[in-house]
Amino acid sequence: MLGEEESAIINELISNPIEVVCETFSYTIVEKIIQYLLTNAMGNIYEGDVYNEPYLPYMPFDLRGYIENPCVINQLALEIQSKDKMEIEPYYLLFQGCNSSLPSQSKISDYDSSQDIKNALKDIIEIHIEEISFRVNNIDKTIEEIKNIMSVYSNGWKPQMEVITGAFEIAEKNLDYIEENNINLVISIIETDILDFNKRNDIYDCLDIMEQKGINYALNIILLSDGELECEVLKGIFSKHRPYKISFTEIIENKNIKIRSQFHDERRIENVSMETFFFRGNMNTCLNGKLAIDCMGNIKPCIYSRKILGHIKDGIRKILEDNLQERYWRYSKNKMPVCGTCENRFACADCYLVEEMLETEPKAIKIVCDYDIHTGQWKKDREEEYEYC
Repeated sequence: MLGEEESAIINELISNPIEVVCETFSYTIVEKIIQYLLTNAMGNIYEGDVYNEPYLPYMPFDLRGYIENPCVINQLALEIQSKDKMEIEPYYLLFQGCNSSLPSQSKISDYDSSQDIKNALKDIIEIHIEEISFRVNNIDKTIEEIKNIMSVYSNGWKPQMEVITGAFEIAEKNLDYIEENNINLVISIIETDILDFNKRNDIYDCLDIMEQKGINYALNIILLSDGELECEVLKGIFSKHRPYKISFTEIIENKNIKIRSQFHDERRIENVSMETFFFRGNMNTCLNGKLAIDCMGNIKPCIYSRKILGHIKDGIRKILEDNLQERYWRYSKNKMPVCGTCENRFACADCYLVEEMLETEPKAIKIVCDYDIHTGQWKKDREEEYEYC
């Protein structure tokens, strides 16, 4: 805080040149004040008297948020599963599961999380959410829960909506809802259904109806460990249709299986911009800006993660106020076991579930990558074992 003489000098400096002020006050004091202001920034100058008090850590208000950038959630993923949700056997790894409608490993119960989610969204209505992504096994059986949750945004702006659903014929009225609300629709299909002639024709009929309605959609193909077809072949099966994107998810049953949806060799390295390269050094490109809520109401960094940040009954605000999401948003490749010392880490594809697995099983890196960080070479013989510990 400035004293009386210092305040008087500053007031004179506002309206007079330095030379004029030095005629009234000591040149040495004026020079010191100018130097101080240049070094420490100027602050605010008020015409009248100002009351102030020192900041104390137990003051009755929280300064957080006043000098920070506002919190933005890029994507809030919500698992809304009906009672007859798809059952899958326990798996070793679900690679890029976030692209699919596969259920989490949460047990089936009578708990309906939709009202608690709605209440939690009301509580953070001022926080900007870019997209709400619903993961459902059948949109026709969960549409009312979706509408109930989104009614929070009935007055004014609302987040972009995405619905990832199983490959079932969608009722006409629900297709109208999808079209009216400009929903990004993703149809998630298990590989075995594509190879079954009758089921594949049912999928074709479903896609034909959507294209006739002018609905944009993407496809997600769920690969199984015992599948044999190349991904390009599976894509070719839908060559007569017009999805704007085809993604893959893989169910890895044990640690001796290699993923099929991506390359294991040097082709795995992506061409990335300088901006993306440096972003990956500070943030997790898979998790950054994202939160997920599974069908049991558990708030997680990813629906399929084993990590739990809290429960929806306690609200989303508490997670954000305690900053529990920050360690996952900033879990960069630099911090990853195994990959943290790889020179290719910032140009390599992300999947947080792989990163989570490597925390306890570093040797499992061979599922997704054939690069040996110790020799700096790509392994030619994929069956050959090599150590990472």
